[in-house]
Amino acid sequence: AILSSTFGQGNGGTVILQAAELISFSGFNKSGLGSYLELSVSEQSNGGNAGSIWIETRDLLTDGAQIFTPTFGPGNAGNVTISATGTVMIKGADNLGWSSAISSASNPKFIEDKDGSLIPTMGGFGGNVTIKAQKLILQEGGIIAASSIAPEGLQSNHAGQISIKAGSIEISGVNPYGENEDGFGSGIYARSKGVDNNAGNAGEIFIETNSLTMTDGGIISSSTNNQAQGGNVDIQVNDALRIRGNSSKIIVQEPTEAQLEYQAGFGDYTPSHSIS
Repeated sequence: AILSSTFGQGNGGTVILQAAELISFSGFNKSGLGSYLELSVSEQSNGGNAGSIWIETRDLLTDGAQIFTPTFGPGNAGNVTISATGTVMIKGADNLGWSSAISSASNPKFIEDKDGSLIPTMGGFGGNVTIKAQKLILQEGGIIAASSIAPEGLQSNHAGQISIKAGSIEISGVNPYGENEDGFGSGIYARSKGVDNNAGNAGEIFIETNSLTMTDGGIISSSTNNQAQGGNVDIQVNDALRIRGNSSKIIVQEPTEAQLEYQAGFGDYTPSHSIS
């Protein structure tokens, strides 16, 4: 893992990765958590903002791993900027059910007091995700997301936006363990997910590509399940656009930590398959 977080009033630092050939995040620790690059705001912080991520490479792979800048507390999330001259591939999920992802979110968490009681926090603003690549591949549950997520008793703020420019984009398959707070199908998500009126507006999605293919449950989606606004989706495809199929033939394994946490936090959870 590479981690840069703020637990107080000060801001987190910036992380810059540069490679001539490949940057790869893969593998799991003993508990099943995937590798990650995280710049975050802790739920225990009191005003500090997260830093931003800058990546320049030929190819980037996240296999069951996350590159993300969430805010779990009152400070604002950081931005993620990726420039790849070759392929960006985001695939799979870790053994705890968390999607492989490049994302930023306003996603507040409870603080546990000394007596075991839970203290709610308010989330700051989500950050932006910007990706330029020759080829972008999302498969087996891999996602790109800018979200505002708040379970009952918490309050999130507005999400940032997603901007993608790629020669080609291929999106296919679903998370092998089922739906979690990030989504189910592989895809690009701008979500406002809350209970009643406790979430901020979803992010916006801007995509420019020569060809776009979505199969076997792959998704591009902006959604809201509450009184906050969904985001705009603006897609420019210069050549071929192909959308077909669903995930009905994909066997989903038993839900694990990420899925069970999602089911506990949101009463409207219903198991379903993903339609492209």
